[in-house]
Amino acid sequence: MKIFLRNTNLFVACLFVSFQLFSQAKKTSESKPENLLDDRLDYWYKWIGVPHTSVTGLPTGTPTGDGMNGIPLGRQDIKNVFSVVTVDGEKVLRASGEIYGGLTTKKEYENYHLHLKYKWGKKRWAPRLTLPRDMGIMFHLTGTNEDAFWSVFMMGLECQISEGTSGDLFFVPNKDLKVSPAAEVRVNDTKNWDAKTSLKKVGTNTNYPSVTRSKNYESDSTSWTTMDIYTVGGTGVFLVNGHVVMAFQNANVVKPDKTVTPLTKGRIQLQSEGAEGFYKDITIQSIREIPNEIRKSAELDLFVAKTKHNTTPEATQAGASAADSPFKDYIGNYRMQDSTTMKITSRDSNLFIQAGTFPEMKLIFKKADEFEITAPAMQVQFLRKEQQVKEIKITYMGQSSLGKKE
Repeated sequence: MKIFLRNTNLFVACLFVSFQLFSQAKKTSESKPENLLDDRLDYWYKWIGVPHTSVTGLPTGTPTGDGMNGIPLGRQDIKNVFSVVTVDGEKVLRASGEIYGGLTTKKEYENYHLHLKYKWGKKRWAPRLTLPRDMGIMFHLTGTNEDAFWSVFMMGLECQISEGTSGDLFFVPNKDLKVSPAAEVRVNDTKNWDAKTSLKKVGTNTNYPSVTRSKNYESDSTSWTTMDIYTVGGTGVFLVNGHVVMAFQNANVVKPDKTVTPLTKGRIQLQSEGAEGFYKDITIQSIREIPNEIRKSAELDLFVAKTKHNTTPEATQAGASAADSPFKDYIGNYRMQDSTTMKITSRDSNLFIQAGTFPEMKLIFKKADEFEITAPAMQVQFLRKEQQVKEIKITYMGQSSLGKKE
């Protein structure tokens, strides 16, 4: 949907249509949680990495290595690294850990709540025999398996699952480390996520290649631990057993030429990484926004941007007023909700704002030559046309919910 501001009547008409479309879309797009685990793993495909030299029972001639570098098995799961088994009368996913591997969704997902439970098995394997047991939930994955880190884990973000550190945030680059994800996270001096601290740029090529969760809320190793990931646009929150332990915003991908693109969707991958583990109750649900109580606990910022239209000195000296502004017809408060891209432009096209995919967004014209766009921690691009924009100022307001900014 594109909205071009031309006059008040048209804007109100577009706004009315927008609300009508939103009401219809809300009925159809907010689905119930979808179960991603079945006997045949229909939602997934397997990609198996490099067998460690200690792995036995491989066909003659199978290449091996240190478990990370070498020739991956690819789609050949000859050791049954991923399988559906019965535990305590329930169908669960077993990740053997014997070879590093990823169980990856066949399609990409965006704007969702991912829920699952995990617990540990008894077996451990090289090269992590003496290290804490480790798995993980990778998401917003892009690129190819062939270009994956350690020949198995695709480029993207990871919610860590590991003894004592479940809920950590990792930024996984591609194979040659030239393409890497990044984000903004509230990090304290001990490199833990802390909702009360300031935002810092984090990612593979920063001082913060990973961020530790706030506290350890894991169950004991023999019990199931619940993991939840809420992600909308470039923002995400991790919960462990119902506790918010991590949040990020403005996720992006940095390429070798230093160009940055938003990271808002991708495949999901469950890891096998040196320890036997089990996943169950794997569901995904489409959402339009992160629930308010979770967003407040995570202290997610509102993104607020201001700009003033460029009025010439001559016009100012001549007593220019609101009537001379290209925004004069649009003074007022409007609340728009739409899950598609919006473009907003002034009548004389001196300036337009291209806003990304926002589940919720508020547009406020405070006066004739000044406006604000408010959205929950999303990217907004400001584009100049022929240098006719006098000033652009971007600030973070540090507020927890749209309700506080009326």
